[in-house]
Amino acid sequence: KKKKKKRRRKKRKKKDDWSDDREWTGERIVKCIHAQTSPMNWAVFKPSDTEIIPMAFGHGDLNDLRDALKPDQVQYGIMRLTFGEGRFRRSHWVFVCWSPDSMTKVDSQKLKKKRMNSRMVNIGHKGYMQKLIGPYGVEVLAEDYEYVTLEDWILRVRKTVVVDGDDELMNADAFQKALEAEKSHFAEKKAKQDEERRKKEELERKLREAEESSSEEELYDKDEAAKNKKKRKRKKKKNVDGDDEEEGNDEEEQTENKEEEEETEDKTKNEQEENKEDKKSAMNNLSVETAEAQTMKTGKRKSSINPEVLKARDVSSQLCYESITLIKRPDTDLVWVLVEPRLKGRK
Repeated sequence: KKKKKKRRRKKRKKKDDWSDDREWTGERIVKCIHAQTSPMNWAVFKPSDTEIIPMAFGHGDLNDLRDALKPDQVQYGIMRLTFGEGRFRRSHWVFVCWSPDSMTKVDSQKLKKKRMNSRMVNIGHKGYMQKLIGPYGVEVLAEDYEYVTLEDWILRVRKTVVVDGDDELMNADAFQKALEAEKSHFAEKKAKQDEERRKKEELERKLREAEESSSEEELYDKDEAAKNKKKRKRKKKKNVDGDDEEEGNDEEEQTENKEEEEETEDKTKNEQEENKEDKKSAMNNLSVETAEAQTMKTGKRKSSINPEVLKARDVSSQLCYESITLIKRPDTDLVWVLVEPRLKGRK
């Protein structure tokens, strides 16, 4: 079985709207001029047998094309002549070969010869240029500016083509009206395109600002989330530390309470011991006073004394005690007593 060959679909080229967004190459200029309605109706090209080299182009009457023709150079041009409006609108294309006689009207023979050679070479490119910038219905060979007039070209068109209707429809006024209609049409179209472009740029700007603001909000939300996370961590840590501190405080309070209780117990013990000692010393003093009172009543010195009294008075010798007791009496003759100091516990 024979395999069927797959047919490749040809990509349809997008219709050119003749805007200035794309580069105006020679091929695009020729296509634009050959359109029934376009923002370009004339162009002048440099002679060449390899490519289309535009030198000047535009949308206007024949005076604009005439101003683009140089007096010392061979050039080729094409122009669309449009007449009438509506269903009577007709377009005709005129091919012009500009070969001015002024090229050879120079005093220098060397320059004259050079220009003549250049003229012959460039005229030889005529057939190639006709194919490149054609098709056309009228051909004009102009050697002087008097052959480049609107009236002359309109007359050539009338003689060449068949005119539908009255010949009065093909004149300079009809050409100017059609030209002004084209200019106003493309001016409105350009204004509309500029407005659409402006709206598109404004929409893109708003979308870009929205994206930037959304990205800033995302960054802000991320920062806020990070900050809140840090705050929660600090709060959690603080709560943990607070619990530890409370436990520590409880332990410290318990320790302090224990210490206070111990101190209270110690104080109570000390007070009890002090009270005991005070009571004991009071009893000793009472016994000493009682003994002294008895001695004063009897007037006689006892030969012995209670050892507890001696201990209370911190006196280890009975003679020393009696001497001190006698010297304290108001009616005693004893004036002084000599006591030998001794360390406690040593004899």
